[in-house]
Amino acid sequence: MFTRAIAELDRELEQRTAETAPALLEGAQVDEKALRELQAGAPGGMRSSMQKDIAAGRRPELDAIAGPILRGGQRHGIPVPATDELARLVEARASWQLAPAEA
Repeated sequence: MFTRAIAELDRELEQRTAETAPALLEGAQVDEKALRELQAGAPGGMRSSMQKDIAAGRRPELDAIAGPILRGGQRHGIPVPATDELARLVEARASWQLAPAEA
């Protein structure tokens, strides 16, 4: 099962890395090797800044992280389905997690 989870993460990273094309067209520099090394060396319990924000009751910096890829994809006509899906899932989680308690 662990090997399968790693393979799934590798596929997801590959798809998201491919979606850096809009950022590259906008002038960003992306070090794909560094991204892969970061993923390979990340501890199992590591959490992203967005996960930490949501857990602490703060809005995640979704636009700052995913926004440039989403907007760049729109400007250049490049589909970014993995980033779009990830942004949608984070927003849904943040909305649910940060929703005021019902009386």
